[in-house]
Amino acid sequence: MLNRFTQLALSTALVTFAGYGVANAQDENPCGEENPCADTGDDMGGDDMGGDDMGGDDANPCGDANPCGDGGGDAAPADDMGGGEGAPHGIVVPKGKIVVGGSVGINLSTDAVAKPFSLNPDVVYGVADGIEAGLYHSPMGITGWWVGAGGGLCLAGEENGCGDVYAGPTGILGAYELSSGSTSLAATGGLIYQKFGDLTFLDLKLGVRGMMNMGKIMVMFDPSLHAGITERDFNKEVISIPVAAAYAVSPKLAVGAQTGIFAPIEDIGDFYTVPFNLGAHMMVNEQLTVGGAFGFTDLLGAADSAGTDGRALTIFGAFKL
Repeated sequence: MLNRFTQLALSTALVTFAGYGVANAQDENPCGEENPCADTGDDMGGDDMGGDDMGGDDANPCGDANPCGDGGGDAAPADDMGGGEGAPHGIVVPKGKIVVGGSVGINLSTDAVAKPFSLNPDVVYGVADGIEAGLYHSPMGITGWWVGAGGGLCLAGEENGCGDVYAGPTGILGAYELSSGSTSLAATGGLIYQKFGDLTFLDLKLGVRGMMNMGKIMVMFDPSLHAGITERDFNKEVISIPVAAAYAVSPKLAVGAQTGIFAPIEDIGDFYTVPFNLGAHMMVNEQLTVGGAFGFTDLLGAADSAGTDGRALTIFGAFKL
């Protein structure tokens, strides 16, 4: 059961890191610009592009002392990797906007390099003010963890949990903004589908996504509960609690680290995992964000396999329409 959710989280982690950078950047600019079967490592989670990362209102929607001035400098990024000082930020995609993201997840674990290897697309739409809905395949989008391989379009690594080319996890998830500003919060939830051979898993996800902006430093958290609806003999409750901190090296570049816990509620002391990820993210322009993350899928967990052997790499991009 743990391995199944581990695969789910691994397959979901990318959008949180990628999507937030672009998805939640403030759109309205008053200055006139507009498996029981898988053992590929640990799970990671969070809500993807639409919420997990950025957007929302701030006291100064232009991100500096003069909201309509042209100081000649770059606008501070409003993303979930740590936006810059005074950056406008929020937690959901703005009304009427669409964020399209894509990530590549590559397993780098000992004796299993590129097994699995997967492509994970995400699409998030701003349904109304403070409300977003999305279709997710990335680990980041589904569980909030930055790093993961498998799921989406799984192209290699059948022996490590990559069965059918398209078997999930697939998340139909939404977010409702509770607050914005220096501290932003959103309630998240929805359904996650995944297929393992003859078994079809359907899960209910409930969580909270948050960001705290402290100038050049941003703290992000995305705790969630995944409760099995079908196949209850295998598909039981799992908690995912990723926590991250990011530093704005420049107005367009941020670096950060992420850790936390991922575990089944039943026998949590025997099966919890503690991933550790390092990532970087850059705003190419107001529409495009790119980045990547490298991590250890279970650095300090309860299992004997915990350590540095389980590794994965994620490369992502997100575009705001």
